[in-house]
Amino acid sequence: LAEAEELARRMSALCDVREPDGRDALSVLEDTAAGHAERQRQVAMMKAFRLQMKSAADIYRFYRLRSDALVASRERGDAKQALGCLDELQAIIRAEQAVSSELIPLAQAHDRLGFHADAGKRIYGPDSLARRIARLGESLKDIEAIRAELAAGRPWPESARERTAVRIGFDSEKVSGDVRWRLTRDGGDLIVSGTCAASCKGLAVVFSDLAGAGFPVVCHLPRPGTGDGVFEPRQTAGTCRAQTDGRADGCWTFEVRYPQAKWTARGVGRPEWLTLVSDTYPGGGEVKPLWPATDRPVFRRGDLPWVDGESFGKIVY
Repeated sequence: LAEAEELARRMSALCDVREPDGRDALSVLEDTAAGHAERQRQVAMMKAFRLQMKSAADIYRFYRLRSDALVASRERGDAKQALGCLDELQAIIRAEQAVSSELIPLAQAHDRLGFHADAGKRIYGPDSLARRIARLGESLKDIEAIRAELAAGRPWPESARERTAVRIGFDSEKVSGDVRWRLTRDGGDLIVSGTCAASCKGLAVVFSDLAGAGFPVVCHLPRPGTGDGVFEPRQTAGTCRAQTDGRADGCWTFEVRYPQAKWTARGVGRPEWLTLVSDTYPGGGEVKPLWPATDRPVFRRGDLPWVDGESFGKIVY
């Protein structure tokens, strides 16, 4: 997130060119383009791009601050640090309201703005930008409610997603489809281990931090004899193994260890979300949720077997 925020800010700054007298170069170009519809459209596109890069940097900054506040409150019990993030979070929200307000007249004048070629439709326009401003106003109220909780000595309140999520504690055995497994701890290391039926061709075990500020950490475990286990991203690598143990029934066992040293180094807090998915990485084939059980479709994007945060269950510490 920090790198993405910096890149977005640099791209926004590159578009923020000033004349020697301090005037905005894009506004000057817009004035000189009077009567030339195509040149006016091009200037409007650049103005919108500059605003969108600023917005991207703001959003990345917001996610980083929220993650820092959550970790401070939930993991360390540091209400002071968490409270210290709230004013800037609200300032970012107000800045985003201003960005949307500036985009509205541009979107009204140029209907190409907000058009997404792959989707084949406009993904934002004047009406949706106005709705965004209103929703951001609600977010300002939400932060005031969080402020009241923290000031009263209580932890950052759970989100609606957290309150409804399936939960898992340590050391309790689960049966999910053709996999019998459990989540345990060895010091700060998290371990997912169990037994897969002969029909299971592969498994993906995925961890995520509380706020989703870091990339999900995926361990792909193919059926023994069909490939080696692998962690994605590589720099998060823990240890994993899968073996048949010479069982006549064809079942195979597995263990995934996500070391504390690895998840601490990411700087986004401890793993708080977990999911298991049947997986045949790196080949094709069936991909379906095992835990939590869900009927939601599972999509593959790159090395990830899905991209939907609703697929995760909550780890209870």
